[in-house]
Amino acid sequence: MTPKLPFDVVIPARFESARFPAKLLADICGKTMIQRVVECAMSSSADQVIVAVDDERIADNVRLTTSATVIATSKNHASGTDRIAEAVQKMQLPGGRMIVNVQGDEPLMPGELIDQVAAVLQTDSQAVIGTAAVPMNLDIHGKDPNRVKCIIDRHNRALYFSRSVIPYCTNTSQVNAHMGLHHIGIYAYTVDYLVHKHASRDVCPLEKAEGLEQLRALYHGDTIAVHIDENYRGIGVDTQDDLDLVCSLLETAH
Repeated sequence: MTPKLPFDVVIPARFESARFPAKLLADICGKTMIQRVVECAMSSSADQVIVAVDDERIADNVRLTTSATVIATSKNHASGTDRIAEAVQKMQLPGGRMIVNVQGDEPLMPGELIDQVAAVLQTDSQAVIGTAAVPMNLDIHGKDPNRVKCIIDRHNRALYFSRSVIPYCTNTSQVNAHMGLHHIGIYAYTVDYLVHKHASRDVCPLEKAEGLEQLRALYHGDTIAVHIDENYRGIGVDTQDDLDLVCSLLETAH
């Protein structure tokens, strides 16, 4: 699936991390994590890659190792989405311009998946956000709160996201790929929607309870189109163990 319209990638890059300090500068087989994420983004069809930073150490590394555009943002943002909203306003991007939010701790994000998330937003006329999910085994990973679960309707639109097991299955033989979905934290939206709707709204109770900012959109009745990817093998890096696994996968691939 190829996007019909042009888009940009924006990567929110925060230096501090409660579970893994300075993780975006962590070494992954000779490259920093943020460098690898930028390189993944540049392998997509994006017209440009923008890194929204809150620290000069990240900015310096991005400038030294890539050709991405660096935009300085406040250290006080509550979420990556808020950081992106500041960056696109500073760049004065047009309201109808589509952007894809690629997390700064996804060093194995395929460029093809970035394109597919951009395309799913353009394909669904009712959607204001595009995102992605992959099938997962609820019996194995369902109780892991770091694996965000997603359930969708028959049109591949999100019904809910949770850190808990959803749906609760009284009959496990009825579980299929559209039930056990692991949400991938990548989002497509227009600048107008991001700045004037999503980022301008207060944190909603569901978002606060789950710690998931995409619930703000569902709470307000917005439609999120979900691209289901059967082949994604990326890893969001939250811990040293995650980083070790990414290094192992890259070493094996070479």
